[in-house]
Amino acid sequence: MGINSVIAVGAVLAAFTVGLAGGNMVPGSGAGDGAMPITGYRVSNIAYNLEPMDPQYLRSVEFDLDAPAGEVKLRLTSSTPVWYTCNESPSGSGHWVCVTNVQVFTVDEFRVIAVR
Repeated sequence: MGINSVIAVGAVLAAFTVGLAGGNMVPGSGAGDGAMPITGYRVSNIAYNLEPMDPQYLRSVEFDLDAPAGEVKLRLTSSTPVWYTCNESPSGSGHWVCVTNVQVFTVDEFRVIAVR
């Protein structure tokens, strides 16, 4: 195989790779994830609610999102992979409630993942 054949094969592979990368488009959304401020959703008005009969447990966490979301999850402990499902209450309000029932002393993070 001559040098011209090698160059031709390389050019074809490069064009094929660029074509694949150019076709990999993801539509814009409000989704985001991270430990630092990120674009996407703004979380505000965070409230931690203790279990009235046993205040060593966190009964629920409430917060507001600044844009509509279809699914929201919350994680409070970095050492366990438990994600709590959150429900918008009332529907369409942007106010989310996550029932947790986790021991307060284990809480070491506040991580929200929201998607439209």
